[in-house]
Amino acid sequence: MRRAWQLAGVALISALLGCAPSWDRNVVLIVIDTLRVDGLPLYGGDEAHAPFLASLAPEALVFEQAWSASSWTAPATASIFTSTYPNEHGVVMGLRVYRHHKGDAPAIQLNRIPQQMETIPAFMRSQGYRTFGVSGNPNIGDPMGFTRGFDRFEMVDYRDDRDGRRLVSQLLEWRAEIEASEPFFLYLHFMDPHAPYHRHAEWVPESAPPPPAKRLADRVAYDSEVRLVDEEIRRLYRDLRLDDALLIVTSDHGQEFGEHGDFGHGFQLYSELTQIPLLVRHPEGPSGRVAAGVSNLDVLPTLRALLGAPPGSQDRGLPLLGPDAPGDAARSFFSMRSRARSQREKRAVVRGNRKLIVSEPEGQAELYDLGSDPREQNNLAAHHPAEVEELRALLEEQARWGSPSRYESADPVRASSELIERLERLGYIEEQEP
Repeated sequence: MRRAWQLAGVALISALLGCAPSWDRNVVLIVIDTLRVDGLPLYGGDEAHAPFLASLAPEALVFEQAWSASSWTAPATASIFTSTYPNEHGVVMGLRVYRHHKGDAPAIQLNRIPQQMETIPAFMRSQGYRTFGVSGNPNIGDPMGFTRGFDRFEMVDYRDDRDGRRLVSQLLEWRAEIEASEPFFLYLHFMDPHAPYHRHAEWVPESAPPPPAKRLADRVAYDSEVRLVDEEIRRLYRDLRLDDALLIVTSDHGQEFGEHGDFGHGFQLYSELTQIPLLVRHPEGPSGRVAAGVSNLDVLPTLRALLGAPPGSQDRGLPLLGPDAPGDAARSFFSMRSRARSQREKRAVVRGNRKLIVSEPEGQAELYDLGSDPREQNNLAAHHPAEVEELRALLEEQARWGSPSRYESADPVRASSELIERLERLGYIEEQEP
C-alpha cells in the first residue's frame, strides 16, 4: 500500500505525477446524490456506512475542502460537466412543479447546457473513449443536455429501496460492450441517499428501536442508503475489474438534517449543503489528505490534464493533478441558488476560512468563520463590515461572468400526473412562489 501524506496543497505532489498525451486509463466518475461529507468515514463518518470507499481511501487523494457550485442537482451537476458556474451554463431551472400545478398537467420550463459548451462525456469521446452513463435522478437526462456525448445512456426510475442496485445492474447489462470498448468512460449518478429515505434491514435491523426524533430516524435511514451505494460501487468495481481505472467519487450537494432549521436541500447555501466529498484514486498517482480548497468544477480540467489536452477556454476549474494543480490559499469558491419565478437568489463565496452568503433582493449578508465555526451558527457580518464588502465585491465580479441572455431553453416537459407523483415523491414540488 502506498504511503499516505498529509498535504497542505495538491501542488506539493504535482511533481509525482507525470501524464503523457497517450494516457488511456479507463475512467469512472461517480456522483452520489445528496451525499454529505460526514456520510463517509473519509470525513469522520462511521466506517460501517461505507467500508468499501474507506478501503480505497489509503490509495487515493481525499480532498478535505471541496465545494459545490450549487445546493441542488441540476445546476451543480451541470457545473461538474462543464467546469462553469450556474450563471454561466444557465441550468437554473429543472424538473420541479408547484402546488397549484397539481392536476392540470402543466408544461415545465427547463434550461439546458448550451450547445457550445463542452461537457465531460463529449470531451472524453473526442479523446477516443467510449462513453456510458446511467442516472437515477430525473434531472440528469436528455432534456437538459446531460446525455450529450454519451454513446449509451440510460435513466433508471428512482422509485423504491433498491434503485442503486438497478443502476449498477443496468450498467452491467452493457458489460461485454464496455469491456470491448477500452478505453471507456463510465458515469453513474446514484440517487439512493436522496429522500424518501429507506431503512435497509441488512444494516439497520427492523427490530432495532427507532431513534427518539424523526431527524435522527431519517439520518439512520440515510446512512443505510449510503451503505447500499457503497456495496453497489464494490460490485461495479469487482465485476468490471476497475482496479486500474481512474476513479472519481463525489456528490452534487449535501443534505440538511435540521442544522439551520430545515430538512433536505432547500433554498440555502450553508456548508452542510455546499461542502461535498471528493475522492480521486489514480492507479499510478499519489495518495493522502489534501487540505487545499477545491471545487467540483475541477473534474473536467483534471481529465483534460491527464489526457494531455490543453485547458478548455470555458474552464473555471483547475486540474486536481499535475503541474497546474490548485493549491492557492487565496482561491475563491462560489455557490449559487436561483428561483427564476420570483427572481430570488442566494450567492455564496468561500475564501480561506471566511464564507459570505448574500440573499437577494433583500441584500442580507451572513459572514462565517469556517475555522472556528464550521457549522455556521455565528453570523459575523455586523462585526466585520469591511470584510463583508470585500467578499461581496468578489460575488459581484463573478456575477459578471454570466448572462441570462445566453441561457438556452429546453423543450418544455409536460408534467403528467405520473411525473408529478414522481417529483412529489422526491420532494421536487414546492409551494407557489410570489
